Amino acid sequence: MYTFDIFESSGSKNDVLWLECIEGLDAARDRMYEIAAHRPGMYYVLNLQARLLVAKTDTRSLGVRDSDQREIA
Repeated sequence: MYTFDIFESSGSKNDVLWLECIEGLDAARDRMYEIAAHRPGMYYVLNLQARLLVAKTDTRSLGVRDSDQREIA
């Protein structure tokens, strides 16, 4: 089974934060949406071995984000 990495971005190419690695595409995509629901932002799921972007979401318009908050649900 493949592993997938979840990243968060502020929209700037130089501002990317690795969050976690998840086994399985469905699980990684579900986790990305779970994080995005609790903390609005831009999120990506990548398969780093294949160098592929496999999912993304942008929930910045859904709420105001506290930039100091770094706790993940």
